[in-house]
Amino acid sequence: MKKLLVMAVCMGATATLLGADGTVNFNNKVTTAGINARVSDMDGNFVSGADYVAQLAWGTASDALAPIGAPVAFYSDKDTKYGYVNGGVVSVADMAGAAGFIAMLTWSPADGADYASAKAAGGQTGMSNVIPVTLGGNGEPPALPADLVGMEAFALSGEAIPEPSTFALGLIGIGALMLRRRK
Repeated sequence: MKKLLVMAVCMGATATLLGADGTVNFNNKVTTAGINARVSDMDGNFVSGADYVAQLAWGTASDALAPIGAPVAFYSDKDTKYGYVNGGVVSVADMAGAAGFIAMLTWSPADGADYASAKAAGGQTGMSNVIPVTLGGNGEPPALPADLVGMEAFALSGEAIPEPSTFALGLIGIGALMLRRRK
């Protein structure tokens, strides 16, 4: 009976380790770990508050990243924390100790509910450089979340979408040119 009990405990521990979630410390301001990756808007101002959100993207290949975790707002402390986000520990299902790639996606919720829709709408969006990580949470000491060491500061970009009145003025101008040319 003891052998069966010991074997069941060992199998349960193995299954727990194999199915454990990998973890990442989603924070772009951890100066002790060498991370200082502030995010700025198209005008060069550091983003803040709920006007912008950030979300972590993960993948096992650097060109195949998918968003994970929930989007989080940037800090609102003007003097010290503009441009920084603290999303806490983000889990990657069943990937404890796995090697992969991470990037931060940033956008304005006014432009879209998620990064892809904000980018498709031509809104202000940005993506950090892609960095390789080995996820934490594998049950071996220290089993801490991986830090985003190597992430660099970046600025958002976007397409300027003209106002309807701009289009109307352009059409009037083209019409005037065509009428003048006829005469």
